[in-house]
Amino acid sequence: MSTRSYKVFQAGYVIPAKDDKPSEYVKSKPPVFHCQVFNGKDTVAFYTRKTYAEAKAEGEESLKIGSSVN
Repeated sequence: MSTRSYKVFQAGYVIPAKDDKPSEYVKSKPPVFHCQVFNGKDTVAFYTRKTYAEAKAEGEESLKIGSSVN
């Protein structure tokens, strides 16, 4: 049986390296948050929400759903 878990992080994007400048990571504006849900090492769900609290709630709900399925 695999363990379910989740990770919440702020969305962003990578600006590729150009000329003499290295690549750069930029957080999205306005900020949005991703919630990535794992079953072991596999991603089983990916959500994007407007607030950290909403993304975290999705992760918590996914853990409840996953435990009722197993």
